Amino acid sequence: MVTRRLQYNHALVGVDHPAGKHTVTDHEVRSYCSSTGDTNPLYSDEEFARASGYRGVLVPPAFCALLVWAIRPPNIDFNWPGKGLLATERIHCLTSICVGDTLSTSIRLKEVYTKTGRSGLMAFVVWSVSVTNQRGHLVETVESSFVYPENNRE
Repeated sequence: MVTRRLQYNHALVGVDHPAGKHTVTDHEVRSYCSSTGDTNPLYSDEEFARASGYRGVLVPPAFCALLVWAIRPPNIDFNWPGKGLLATERIHCLTSICVGDTLSTSIRLKEVYTKTGRSGLMAFVVWSVSVTNQRGHLVETVESSFVYPENNRE
């Protein structure tokens, strides 16, 4: 069996890269809820949200996925044939986010490894995104794993 050596910039593993800031608007949350069919008044009615003990209108838990998918990861000089596919995504919501919060994102290369499956050798690239609010509190983390099958060439 031939083992392909992973070629990428190893110095980037574990390094945080700022990925941008975004202030969440009421319009975005309403559009998101409309597209997902979510009618929870916590996401649209400020009085209801405050009466429920929140600072204001809440942002739905998976909303940050929109921010994450807009991030371009740094170039790691990854040398592997074919294109990557999303293998897994783990979203950890740690605390509430409200309309008007300014969210800062950073991305980190968590790991790169190979694994042999039924279809042959595959490389995996795992990215971790941290989302903090204007108070510096970590509000969400998203870990995305991409698989690159060796025989998936274009």
